[in-house]
Amino acid sequence: MTIDEVLTRIAGSQACCIARHEDTGEIVHVAAFSAWPTDEESTTCLMSHEKFKVPVYSCFLHTETVTREFLERENDEAEIGRRRIDLLRKWSRLPCDGLIKLLENPNHYPLILNDADDFIITHLWRVHRHEITETHVDRLRILKDARSHKSTARLELDIFLAALEDDEPRLLEIWKGQQANSIIDAEIMVLEAFAHVQPPSEAIVEELISILHARISFIFKYAAMRCLGQIGSFVGERSVEEIRSTIYDSSAEVKRLRDRVIERLTTPAMQWQRCKCANGYVHHRRLMDGTCKACLGIGYVLK
Repeated sequence: MTIDEVLTRIAGSQACCIARHEDTGEIVHVAAFSAWPTDEESTTCLMSHEKFKVPVYSCFLHTETVTREFLERENDEAEIGRRRIDLLRKWSRLPCDGLIKLLENPNHYPLILNDADDFIITHLWRVHRHEITETHVDRLRILKDARSHKSTARLELDIFLAALEDDEPRLLEIWKGQQANSIIDAEIMVLEAFAHVQPPSEAIVEELISILHARISFIFKYAAMRCLGQIGSFVGERSVEEIRSTIYDSSAEVKRLRDRVIERLTTPAMQWQRCKCANGYVHHRRLMDGTCKACLGIGYVLK
């Protein structure tokens, strides 16, 4: 829809809902309301977007704020978002060496990617960590030393290298120190690094179990449970009891993962094989950031 079409559609209304295509930013639908929509009206409006058969994001607005200038500004921001996604999608298909070369040339990052380092390192970790060679490790170590001491990129590279070198004391040190910094992506990476070290020490397993009881965001409890599933039956029966007593049926997604992890922990390791995904991740509609539906993120499926 054009800006003129949007303004015509909402003329005389008190509120409106504008739905944009997630990938292109194009306005695909506008709904007008004579008053601010009730919860039921909002739900009906959002559910109606399913008929477009494309991914959309929606925003409810007071009509008086939706001017031509506002829509032009939103269109500009949507275009920047589209270019950003296109570039990240292109980068996500680069091989391991190509991603490291990007990290080695940060001055070439486009201005629309102020978080380029974080994306590349996270993608390397999730998708390519089993492809890393000694030469790659040397290059990553140089990159870590070149990053600012307080940067998230340096922290993530520190986690990455500690995991590749099976440096459990360093991973535990980072985890205990990182909890005060609250950089969620880095915290999740540490937990995944715990599971990467095979077999992990008793200290690592105990730390993952303790997270299930901790007064901490459920994001980390969920991640810790997934990581115990990645490790497998090595963690022992106590982990199963702790998961059963701390993880409830809060949603269908949580129940599915809990049941799968318990199955993994109570079944001999020889009955499992690596999933065809990348360490529990698959290409999402946009990038490599979706959880694999086959293994539910644990990286293993029954033979």
